[in-house]
Amino acid sequence: MAQLVQMRQRIKTIETIKKVTNAMRLISMSSHTKMQAKRKILNHYTETIKNLFYKLRKSTPSWRNRILMPNPELPQKTLFILIGSQKGLCGNFSSALFSYFTNNVEKDQYQNATLVAIGKKATDYVRGLKGIKVNTKHEKISINQIEPISTAIISMIMDTDTPFTSVVIFSNKIKNFFIQKPSSTQLIPLGQESITVEPRINEPYVWEQPPEELLGYLSHELLHTMVYNLLFESLIAEQAARFISMDNSTRNAQTILDTTKLAYNKLRQMKITRELTEITGALH
Repeated sequence: MAQLVQMRQRIKTIETIKKVTNAMRLISMSSHTKMQAKRKILNHYTETIKNLFYKLRKSTPSWRNRILMPNPELPQKTLFILIGSQKGLCGNFSSALFSYFTNNVEKDQYQNATLVAIGKKATDYVRGLKGIKVNTKHEKISINQIEPISTAIISMIMDTDTPFTSVVIFSNKIKNFFIQKPSSTQLIPLGQESITVEPRINEPYVWEQPPEELLGYLSHELLHTMVYNLLFESLIAEQAARFISMDNSTRNAQTILDTTKLAYNKLRQMKITRELTEITGALH
């Protein structure tokens, strides 16, 4: 009898876990669907900004910017931006990113480097790092926090007294719904390889402002858009990873539930049969 009680309690526990994982699965899918619709608009805007900047920069080869194209002879000053997840229960989403960061950043780079951590999991991770200066922590990251976070990062980059010689962002990118891969994106120095989208419009633009003034504005907007886009990509990848993790958990819970119920019914039937046998034997 005590064994049956324990099994009933286990069944109730598994059913509760299944309800939680299923609810989280539905929430993640809903959030991912909403963000996926915005992703197309954001990608189109990013492509347009890159096209404009590329076309104008190509027509003004003498233009230079001390922030985007720092002097290579300056002392090494690196900024690492680590974008983690806000919550857990998304498989190896965060652990894979942190391993990628550790494997791609040499220990000697910590000496003159500054780190910005974004997301609760990233801020928890950097507490254990030694030898690197953590400048800023943004523990909360959500769709509403992307704009203020990206604005704060760009302000830190553009308003510094001594320009960063290198700015690298480590984040997860979504290859497809089922695959999210950690990657690194170099913001500064902004070389030709960072602007790979060729302009679709062959006709020359007519600019009212001087090219240098426009390039200064477009470079700022390009950096802001790239940071915003990477934050958005990390969020949408997190939702996809959490859906996959919770979907697997829900399926596993259902499998365990079916197995436990079958074992419970067998044990219960066996006890009933034994009691009937004992009663029948007593009557004879």
